[in-house]
Amino acid sequence: TASIAVIGESAFENCLQLTSFTVPATVTSIATKAFAGCESLTSIQFATEGATELEIADFAFMNCTRIATITLPDHLDEFRSTAFEGCDSIKEIKVSATNKHYINDENGILYKKEENSTALTELLFYPKGLAKENNGVINNLPSTLTTIGGSAFSNNNYLVSVTIPASVTVIDNNAFSCLQTYSATITDAASFTTGITVIASQSISILILQGNS
Repeated sequence: TASIAVIGESAFENCLQLTSFTVPATVTSIATKAFAGCESLTSIQFATEGATELEIADFAFMNCTRIATITLPDHLDEFRSTAFEGCDSIKEIKVSATNKHYINDENGILYKKEENSTALTELLFYPKGLAKENNGVINNLPSTLTTIGGSAFSNNNYLVSVTIPASVTVIDNNAFSCLQTYSATITDAASFTTGITVIASQSISILILQGNS
């Protein structure tokens, strides 16, 4: 039996009959828009026996609006923050405890995993459904956070306010490229560098810097 190595670009795009899918362990790449627009899809599982590596590309699951939770497998070694663009129902991202590259916190927020450490330092993806559940008020980012990754909050239209810990030193490109206005509060004295297009000019109403007086 032939094994599948790649789920190609737009392979299942707009397949409205698809409700669940198990990714074979032989698959090493899920390409751009592979499952985009699968609006009936509620469950994604990953077979793991014999699996060695997996890459999930940009927009792989774009606009899969019924997915509420997903567990990323041990063998995932490359994940794009925009993979779940438009997946407004996702409330929780879980990651296999033995994954070497990614980790989730108790709220289901996705972070990059530091080698030989469980410290949450780089935020990769904040689920849109979680933001909605919290009425758009984001105040649960850890005090260990140093980096808000590119597209971490991209197009998260549920955002109302975001409290950024003083430990943050880097906000990457498009981290807050949202459509709805919101305010961002930087607690204490945070000095940080930002990407060129971190916050779209039409997206932000107030940026408050609270320094030590």
